[in-house]
Amino acid sequence: MDVLSRFISRAVSSDRLSGFKVGEGSQEVTVSHLLFADDTLILCKADPEEMACLREILLCFQTASNLKINLVKSDIIQVGNGIDKRSLVEKLGCKSGSLPTTYLGLPLGSHFKSKVVWGSVMDRLEKRLASWKWQYLSKGGKLTLIQSSLSSMPTYYLSLVTIPKPIASRLERFAQGEDKLWCRVLEGKYGTLSGEWRTKDISNSHGTGLRKGIMKVWGDFYPLVTHQLGNGSKISFWHDVWLLQEARPNSQEIDKWRWMRQAKGSFTVSSFYQSLTGLGDPDFPWKGIWVSSVPSKVCFFGWATAKGAILTIDNLRKRRLIVTEWCFMCKRNAKTTDHLLIHCVAANELWNLVLSIFGIQWVMPRSVRDLFACWSQKSVRGHRRRAWRAALLCLFWSIWRERNLRAFEDIENSLIFLKTSFLASFFMCSRRDFPSSPSRMVDILGELHPSDRM
Repeated sequence: MDVLSRFISRAVSSDRLSGFKVGEGSQEVTVSHLLFADDTLILCKADPEEMACLREILLCFQTASNLKINLVKSDIIQVGNGIDKRSLVEKLGCKSGSLPTTYLGLPLGSHFKSKVVWGSVMDRLEKRLASWKWQYLSKGGKLTLIQSSLSSMPTYYLSLVTIPKPIASRLERFAQGEDKLWCRVLEGKYGTLSGEWRTKDISNSHGTGLRKGIMKVWGDFYPLVTHQLGNGSKISFWHDVWLLQEARPNSQEIDKWRWMRQAKGSFTVSSFYQSLTGLGDPDFPWKGIWVSSVPSKVCFFGWATAKGAILTIDNLRKRRLIVTEWCFMCKRNAKTTDHLLIHCVAANELWNLVLSIFGIQWVMPRSVRDLFACWSQKSVRGHRRRAWRAALLCLFWSIWRERNLRAFEDIENSLIFLKTSFLASFFMCSRRDFPSSPSRMVDILGELHPSDRM
C-alpha cells in the first residue's frame, strides 16, 4: 500500500490529482487519500481527466505489486450536486454510490444526531443481550458480555458519531497529536486559539456536527486542566493556569496539559464523566477488589461487600423483610456486614490465621470498606503483595459460604473445617503468583512468612 500512496502523492504534486483542501494560506492542508487495513479512500475532483489519471495509477499499482484491483467492489460517491456521475463511473469502471452510506461499519453523510445511525448498533446489542442468555450467565460471564458488547461495539461508533458526554474524551487528543493529519486538518479548517490549545469557535452549520459536539463540553473540560511549563511557547502568562516546577522554563521540553482530577496528571474518561455527572465514587477501593488471580465471582462478592450490598440482616430489613437479628457464625445478636466479616468471633479466628501467615500485626478497622482501602495500601511487595490481596477476598468468600450453609441448609462445619476451606481456596488463587508454582501449601507458607524467607 506504500507504493500506491507514493503514486497518488506524486500525482497530487504534479497537479494531476487535486485532493481535498482544508484551510487557507499557510494553514492549508491537502488530503488526497486515506489508507486503512484493507481499504483505501481517495479524494479528488469530479473531473474526467482526474478519473483517467486515477485509473492509470491503479493499473500501474496492479502491475508493480502483482495484486489484482477489483473495481467492481469499488464505489464513486459524489459530494454535492450538479455532477455527471455516470460518465465518471464509465471512465473508472466501478459502481455508483450515494450518501448517506456506510464505510468500514460507520455511517457517512447521515445527520450526526439521527437515532437511525444507532439502529444497527442497538439491533446487535439486543441480540447479544437476549434475556434468556443474560439470565443464565454467571457474573464473570456477564462481565465478559459487557466488555464485548456494551463497551466495544458503541465505542467504535463513538469515533465518528457524537454522544454527548463520553465524546469529551477526544479533547485531550487534540493537545497530544499536533503532527497528526487529523489535527492539522482541524487547525486548517477552524484555526486555533489560546496558544494552539484549542480550535476557534465554530460558526458554520454544515459538516461540523462532530466538532460542535466536542466543543459543547469545553467549558466543563478546561477548568479541570492546568498547564505544566516547558519551553513556554504555548502558555499564556496571564490567561492560563500553569505550574512552575523549576526556577526557569525548560527549553528541552514542550508545554503540557495536566489533568487535575488524577494524581499523575493523566486524563481518564471515567474521571471526566464523574465530574460531568456527579456520579461515581472516586474514593472507592477498587484496587483491593479486582485481583486477577481470584475467580470473578469472588471479586464480585468483594465488590458487593465494599458497597454494603450483600444480603445480611440489616440489608434484608431495608427491603421490609421481617428477619430475626442473629449472627449464624457466633450465634449472637448482630446484623451488619461489618460484624459478619470482621468483628465476629469466627471471623477473628480466620483473621488471626491470615496475619500469622504473613507475620504481620494488624488493627482491624471499623468497616469492610475501610479494610479494603488500608489492605491494598499495605507495604507488601512482589508476589507476596498479590497473595496478600487475594487472602482478603478468599477469607470473605469462605465466611460467606459457611454462613449460607448454616442459614439455608442447616449444615454447621467446625472452625477447623472453615480454616481448611479458606487455606484451600487461598492456595488455588495464590499459587500461580509464585515463580516456582509450588505444589504444596507448606511451600507457599514458607514463601509468605518473612522469618522463613531469611
